[in-house]
Amino acid sequence: MHPAFDPQAFDVLVARLRSGDLKEQVDAPRGPVEPPRAGDIRPLPAPGSPEEQSARALGEAALRRGEVACVVVAGGAATRFGGGVKGLVEVLDGRSFIDFKRLDALAAARAWGQPVPVALMTSALTHGEILGTLESQGVKVAVLGAGAPPPPEAPEVYL
Repeated sequence: MHPAFDPQAFDVLVARLRSGDLKEQVDAPRGPVEPPRAGDIRPLPAPGSPEEQSARALGEAALRRGEVACVVVAGGAATRFGGGVKGLVEVLDGRSFIDFKRLDALAAARAWGQPVPVALMTSALTHGEILGTLESQGVKVAVLGAGAPPPPEAPEVYL
């Protein structure tokens, strides 16, 4: 069981929901929700096409100017993997999903001569374990959020 999971609090919430005291709250959009219309989503340009070459040139220029960052949504509890923090699950050769994202960002930084910061969006279930793991690996981490001071120097990972 995950350390952030409180079974007693969960049982209280279930009882309140069943009694009608607690209503399901969904932050659903107001008004009708419709599927995308024809033309709303454009396919990627064909490899080697002028459109693909233009898009590639724009991306490469942004990388050279240091305008690119990597954002990873890392709030999931890996229930289908047996529980735990999904981003920290070992997937290949002792490396986790987060390790591979960091390696991708480091490779891009080396290739383009500019840092590519990694921002991890965590949740209450994953924040502490991800932060502890990264710090134990010697990764420079800056925690962002309400009331957090700005980082003194450019970290490798923002939480």
